[in-house]
Amino acid sequence: MMKKDWMILAVLGVMVGSKPVCAVELGAVRKAIFKVQVISQEPDHKQPWNHQPVKSSSGTGFYIGPAGILTNAHVVANGKFISVLKDGDDEPVSARVKFMAHDCDLALIEVQDPGYLSGVAPIAFGDIPDVREDEYYELPGFDGPAQIKFLRGGAVGEGGRTALPVRVSVAPNPLVTSSAVRLAVRRAGDLRVEVYDGTGQVVRVLSSGRAAPGHVVLNWDGADSAGIRVSTGVYFVRAALDGSRSLAKVVVTE
Repeated sequence: MMKKDWMILAVLGVMVGSKPVCAVELGAVRKAIFKVQVISQEPDHKQPWNHQPVKSSSGTGFYIGPAGILTNAHVVANGKFISVLKDGDDEPVSARVKFMAHDCDLALIEVQDPGYLSGVAPIAFGDIPDVREDEYYELPGFDGPAQIKFLRGGAVGEGGRTALPVRVSVAPNPLVTSSAVRLAVRRAGDLRVEVYDGTGQVVRVLSSGRAAPGHVVLNWDGADSAGIRVSTGVYFVRAALDGSRSLAKVVVTE
């Protein structure tokens, strides 16, 4: 199972329930958990007429009814060929993306052959499970269970790895005239947002000061601290909150 699948597993915990670390009884639910296999190819933002090498990856998805199979957006992003594999089957079937939302890292996919899901009972959304802080829980995935930990403030960790107190994203990307830098701040703290070039040098400080929990939107116009337009290339926006950091890549074009 991909380590990045902790978000989809957290949602799955809401649907089928979570338990303190021990065996998870899946029963009929197992048939609704799928392996999502993807052949993807990312674009080359510096040379749009080219593409990055083709690569294969996989993740976990689960059938939620007529809406389709729910998985992570990053699992199917830039997917050229997508297929899903049901528990007990040897041959995957073709699928396509029905809806994708990168802001919450979720996507819905549907299989090309509706009959493939015949007899599969969908997993229904339920109440948020009653969990205790600082205790590990086991949640199911296609390739086996994963352990996550609910921490104070609602953060989730997998195998001791905690979710970031601050997350940053940049759009539109590539940057042509300007881009919005969106921050999700989980708790109050000292927030500093900087833009770095490929050599690790700070070219612009977008924000520095105390931040409250919530969403923050900043703007970068592609200029450095002197107000001069930076050269084309790859840059990085780093958000730091009390020592915790989140990084987003942004490509500047003409």
